[in-house]
Amino acid sequence: RYRHGICRYLGDDADERHEAVVFVVETVAMDHVRSGVLEELLPQSQRRSSRRDVVLVDERRGHIHVVDAELELSVRLPSAEDLARAEKQLSDVTDRPLKGLPLLYARETTLLAKYPRTVTARLQAIRIGSLGIVSSPCETFTETGLAIKKLSPLQQTFTIELANGYNGYLPTPEQHQLGGYETWRARSACHQTEASTKIVAALEELFERFK
Repeated sequence: RYRHGICRYLGDDADERHEAVVFVVETVAMDHVRSGVLEELLPQSQRRSSRRDVVLVDERRGHIHVVDAELELSVRLPSAEDLARAEKQLSDVTDRPLKGLPLLYARETTLLAKYPRTVTARLQAIRIGSLGIVSSPCETFTETGLAIKKLSPLQQTFTIELANGYNGYLPTPEQHQLGGYETWRARSACHQTEASTKIVAALEELFERFK
């Protein structure tokens, strides 16, 4: 009944559908229109808003609460030696397109060398009554999703990955030790090895704002 993946939660009358529209606006992070929409659609008694925190109250069914945060993550930049080695590998080959993993990852090394030292990951936590939804711009491993569920104060919580951006793979520190293509340094796997731990900790802080 509601667009943008919002389930039939708030009821059928027009006022409640207005609240669903506000929820959609907040979920897609349209910060520049949020305050105006809230002022138009909700009475003062139902409105609590700040730049990163919106609560909508339905007296019969509970709260919709949306919070978000931006987290800076370090990038695993190649060393000068890594870059020199990659550039030599590429200079020795004239055929294009490049073939084989060594050459493809050599190219990734040269491209990643141009990256900033940190990248930003936008995180969200959404409460709909007793249901929790968190989002991350990374491809999240099962272990991380289970850790988030364990920390959540809500009855049920699930994770939506690749939301509000694309930050590549998010292997756990343990997975970095085991290896695998998700850990091989590239634009699609450039985060520091502790990135998943930092994201879980940041989401735990967002959960605290539900209480």
